Amino acid sequence: MSLCVEAPVPEQPGEHPDAIVLRGRHADGYVDSLALALHAARLNAFFPPVPPLLAHLSFLGPRGSRGLRRSLRLAPHNGLPSAAEVLRVLIDREAARHSRPDQAVPRGASRLARRLRYYRALDGAELMPFQRTRVDLRQQLLEEKQARFRVVMDHYDPVGVQFVRYTILLGQEDGAFGERLIELDRDLAEPTRIFRRKLSQLGSQAAERVFAELDAHPALEVEDVRRCRVGPMLLPGMPPRAAPLAPLLDPASSPCPASQTPWVLAFPEERAALDMLRSADADPLALLLGQPAAALESPEGSCLARSCKLVCPQPLCAPLAELCRELGRPCIVRPIAGASHG
Repeated sequence: MSLCVEAPVPEQPGEHPDAIVLRGRHADGYVDSLALALHAARLNAFFPPVPPLLAHLSFLGPRGSRGLRRSLRLAPHNGLPSAAEVLRVLIDREAARHSRPDQAVPRGASRLARRLRYYRALDGAELMPFQRTRVDLRQQLLEEKQARFRVVMDHYDPVGVQFVRYTILLGQEDGAFGERLIELDRDLAEPTRIFRRKLSQLGSQAAERVFAELDAHPALEVEDVRRCRVGPMLLPGMPPRAAPLAPLLDPASSPCPASQTPWVLAFPEERAALDMLRSADADPLALLLGQPAAALESPEGSCLARSCKLVCPQPLCAPLAELCRELGRPCIVRPIAGASHG
């Protein structure tokens, strides 16, 4: 059995002063490209789930907001919808649930009519949560007073401005060290307040840091931690001019036609685990941006692996895959066809 706990939505943060602003059809085209990329990526179960991600995206921009907003703001450091845009959808859904369900929607395109249509659509939508923690009991060893759990935390990281899923395999000695991080009641595992708080504090951290922090608790034995993210979305002008990726994203030199904006959406994955034979770094992202790759520093007794899947418009696919091979980091590069938000 399992139990799932969802955290409340925080207050909506302010906009970044340097936010990238897309208006009208450019904003809607961007959302379309992002949705197509999520379909093309073929993400596995270690990544944030695609259906609620697509539902969440569908309420962004002028079309998604039913005309209530004329633009879409993107975070300047990673090209994804800003934290204010993402959290606004969750806050609006709370408002929709408290609106009058029996209120008739006026005909026409008045602001009231658009808002009520927006609220009606939001009220029944399954969106990505700000934070949701699910704990599944994998094994219970009664004689040893031990239990093994799988913890899955879906989290919106307002610092990194991206959706993240952590999958953690760990064991616990039941009640051996004061307040338990995970309550054990026969075959039901429930994340307690202290465990949820600790996980939320680590929600912006790499897999190896989460592994080390949890494993430091005397009652826990961590076996495996994965962190899988959606983003960044690299747009023209974002990589430094000297970065290897810059020419492919420059409209003047990109293989994309003039009607198609070049972009690359990354899906990075990190895994710190006890059952791997060696550490390995197959993530080309830092090198594509002209940055040094981070050192592979895994917790004691574990190994660390990094990888990344890339999605881009069809004309960019072959040259991007070749560039990754030249950098010594070959990876999966998947294309989408016919998308433009230029």
